[in-house]
Amino acid sequence: MTGRRIVLLGATGFTGNRVLRKLLAAGETPTLVGRNGAKMSAAAAHLGVELPVVEVDMTSTADLERVFTSNDVVLSTVGPFMKLGLATVTAAAQAGAHYLDSTGEATFVRRVFDLDAVAAAQGATLIPRSATTTYRAISPALWP
Repeated sequence: MTGRRIVLLGATGFTGNRVLRKLLAAGETPTLVGRNGAKMSAAAAHLGVELPVVEVDMTSTADLERVFTSNDVVLSTVGPFMKLGLATVTAAAQAGAHYLDSTGEATFVRRVFDLDAVAAAQGATLIPRSATTTYRAISPALWP
């Protein structure tokens, strides 16, 4: 995928910060997306980097659709997923962005699988956390 961009949601939380550290260690420069731009910038600065930051309403599919493109790999660690994740996965599917998350919520995983046909029609894949072995196979350098 040429020109791909990694978009990380939830970088200021425990799981998101761990993912951010792994991405940086792998030489990636993710775009941080979330509800508090100052907090995301501070999380990046704490790790000694300056990263692109986009502040959005995490419950707004329309807001997130303006951010995501078909060249994106969206990594979401924002939970609870049934409350905060539906807009993200819906926007990713509609944009044709590849999507991975850290959910453990069975009801949310079912929703992701329901949206997979939308993403597949645009050449993208949606992978909830329950498919861990699949996304580890996709990018072993990021998920040791």
